[in-house]
Amino acid sequence: MPWSDYQRCPGMETLLNPEPETVACPGCGNEVEIWSDEARTRCPSCRAVVHNRETPRNRALFLGIDSGGGVDLNALLDVARQQGASAAAWVDASAIPVDDELAGHCLEPRCPNYGLSASCPPHVGGPSEFRALQAGMDKALVFKIDVPSEILLSSDRREIGLLVHEIAVEVERAARESGAVASRAFAGGSCKNLFCRDQPDCNVVEAGGPCRNPEKARPSMSGFGIDVRKLVEAAGWKMWEAGGPSGGTSMGTLAGLVLIG
Repeated sequence: MPWSDYQRCPGMETLLNPEPETVACPGCGNEVEIWSDEARTRCPSCRAVVHNRETPRNRALFLGIDSGGGVDLNALLDVARQQGASAAAWVDASAIPVDDELAGHCLEPRCPNYGLSASCPPHVGGPSEFRALQAGMDKALVFKIDVPSEILLSSDRREIGLLVHEIAVEVERAARESGAVASRAFAGGSCKNLFCRDQPDCNVVEAGGPCRNPEKARPSMSGFGIDVRKLVEAAGWKMWEAGGPSGGTSMGTLAGLVLIG
């Protein structure tokens, strides 16, 4: 079964009479049809993410985060779920597990993505930088995507990796638009492989230039020493490994994190 078949199910939508609308793609400018009950879709031409409401104020109202009184924490959970997360939860920022040894595994044994992008070691500040961020935050939103192993072990895995980044970006954006301007998102995987796989190199690393996808790519948690398994467990969930049993179904779990501040 393709990943797209897992993404929508009866009962997910809250609007009774959705209607198609036309929105300009921010990537190529082509008109894209999107339903009024969808938060986002993909442009069929360039595969860019197209949002239903493009102005910050309209999108804040649409996503339910503009309460007039600061950040609505429950609404941010809804944003994560609306964007495709299987579940989302709050944890105290101080409870996020950071392990220096874990970050060291990027170098030894060497990760194949080591040094390929600006969002992976050795081009990030690692555990010390994250602890400094952590100290200035009170809350963090954790989200996960539980995916059948058959998807994670297929060519559709990249689509799930892109979705993790998209959810993290949307929660970060929603939090900032509602007043938490220092919010910071983290995802997983190499942004070089996810967003610039057709490019010879990372423009930041090799040329000292701007990131090609600053609105899409977020740094990997592993490079900052974040223990994803313990983080997922701190949120009250089970961390499934691809290929492991889950009630008779082989599942895997991918996760993301947004510090709110």
